[in-house]
Amino acid sequence: MSKKKSIISKFSEGNSDETIQLVEIGNVKLVKKSWKDKIRGSEAIKKQILFEEIISGQVRIKTPKVIDTYLDNEENFVALMEYIEGFSGSELHKISTTQLANNLRSALSLVISNFYEESAFKKIQPEIILNKLDMVREKTKLKDISIYLNIIERYILKLKEINIPLGSCHGDLTTSNIIATGSSTFYLIDFLPTFLDTPFWDILKVKQDLEYGWSTRHLSGHVLNNARILNEFLIPHQIKEFHENFGEIGDLFDSINLCRLAPYVKDEITKQWVLDKLTYSTGKLL
Repeated sequence: MSKKKSIISKFSEGNSDETIQLVEIGNVKLVKKSWKDKIRGSEAIKKQILFEEIISGQVRIKTPKVIDTYLDNEENFVALMEYIEGFSGSELHKISTTQLANNLRSALSLVISNFYEESAFKKIQPEIILNKLDMVREKTKLKDISIYLNIIERYILKLKEINIPLGSCHGDLTTSNIIATGSSTFYLIDFLPTFLDTPFWDILKVKQDLEYGWSTRHLSGHVLNNARILNEFLIPHQIKEFHENFGEIGDLFDSINLCRLAPYVKDEITKQWVLDKLTYSTGKLL
């Protein structure tokens, strides 16, 4: 495919040195996503390509088609993908209907179940998690994070063993990464490579988004109230079952998931949000 194109707009500067643009090639709109870390980019796109479409009743879950991948002149990994027009994240309440809300909750549940059923319980070495926490400590500018990292590390060192389900996952399953094109068709975008592939992350990302309010943290007034009402309705049954089934191990991974946000804090609202949620989550480990 010719790489000549016109840029229509830049969507965002991602949290992990990623750039997303809307481009036009021969009157066809495509999404161009670039990663400075070419290995990370390649793994993310591989996850997207390998995801098998889920159809259950009237609910359909798929991913945008990957049209092309290449390394640009600066050795960035680049993927050109189908452009999907729809609503996601805090915008979902604008098109919310009872049917859409029911189907989206089913979609979240189906994605979680799909990855969980394909996983297998295995013992993991504490060093895998401890090394990740060290990386968080090195990369973040959030000084207060050390208090919470220390709590998590002390808890891990007390454990005799850690057995969790390992297997593929989306990695960043939030409503911001689901595009609703109607009341029953949903597209998963922005798959995330993780240091430890486990369906735990998908469950905890949904919890982070819908129960903790990640996607609504910058909203206020009636817009916030509307988004909160929808989010509360969307919470799939696996969230409650997760903590019932996994207890303190579930609390541990909830805290780890929140700590992973620290290097990407760029504003005061997000900083306070992360610290408040970590205070709550790590408090269960004391």
